[in-house]
Amino acid sequence: MQKLAGLVEKLERNKRRSLDKAMLGRKPLFPTVNCNGEEVNTFVLSSIQLMATSRRVLIFADSDNTVIAAQSFNRKLDWLKIRDYLADPKEGREIIEMVIYVGLPPARERFEEQRKTKEKFIYWARSNGFLVVTREGKAKGDEYESNVDIVMAMDAVELALEIRPDIVVLVTGDSDFAYLAEKLRRRGMRVEVASVEQSLGNELKNAANSTVDLIEIFDGFERQNNGQNHYRIGNTNLFD
Repeated sequence: MQKLAGLVEKLERNKRRSLDKAMLGRKPLFPTVNCNGEEVNTFVLSSIQLMATSRRVLIFADSDNTVIAAQSFNRKLDWLKIRDYLADPKEGREIIEMVIYVGLPPARERFEEQRKTKEKFIYWARSNGFLVVTREGKAKGDEYESNVDIVMAMDAVELALEIRPDIVVLVTGDSDFAYLAEKLRRRGMRVEVASVEQSLGNELKNAANSTVDLIEIFDGFERQNNGQNHYRIGNTNLFD
């Protein structure tokens, strides 16, 4: 691990030197002059400032939880817009990876249509640059459970400690992830929770550094059923 960390650091240093050398040869259209009348190369300064202010973002998304939240507002999810919203370069945020966790219905006849729908989504997500992690569900009466939250929590700790992002975003409202948020914060990472207020469990909200209310971006999503009006789901928190 130390050898890998040293190699990454060396690569970053070399990349910074290469960029600075490239910028040194460029001539600005309107040169900046210091108090001694000497021309200052502002391109080098800009590149250094950009590197210093850019924050690396790692995103983990609970797909089922997020889909339920969107459906409560009669909206179809647009995962590309969510990714761009949470890691906007204009705000100095650089995305490392967005990982979506999907619980699959059991391969049984009564779950066939649900499974096909999720398999189509998985194919689309991977084709659009998302990292998708799946977990096979087990039948439980007429429903099924996949416990994908366990996999997401384990992955989040492992990947975050290995990659060391500046910010970890948990796209979920499930309070089961409160301990994960606290654990990552103790490791020096900023933890943000992205959900809608009505779907955000209090324990998770209190465990994170801050929350991102997705209602603003949900408003711009396509309606799931055009015959229904946009509605709020009240003050009850669904995932406490």
